[in-house]
Amino acid sequence: MFEVGKEYEFIFLTCTDRGPTETGGRRWFVQAVEGKLLHLHSPASPPAAADKYLGPSHEQNMILNTGSPFFHSARLTEEIDADNKRLADLAKMWRVNNHHN
Repeated sequence: MFEVGKEYEFIFLTCTDRGPTETGGRRWFVQAVEGKLLHLHSPASPPAAADKYLGPSHEQNMILNTGSPFFHSARLTEEIDADNKRLADLAKMWRVNNHHN
């Protein structure tokens, strides 16, 4: 299911005082696959204006057990980006077709 070298966006389940919730949306590159274990890498983000409030984003590595009940889902970022582009194109066409000036 996972390909080495590809970038995925992962969603995890966490438990808060309000009950279970989905968290994530962070993009990780798959470096290796060992059965249900994924070796993941997230590069540091380029400097951003929010860094003065949140601090810079550092490079991170993680081993994820996809058999864990806390692993919810993952999706190729190529698919997410293509969907976002299609939605933006549809919104642009809608604005052009519904502009009444």
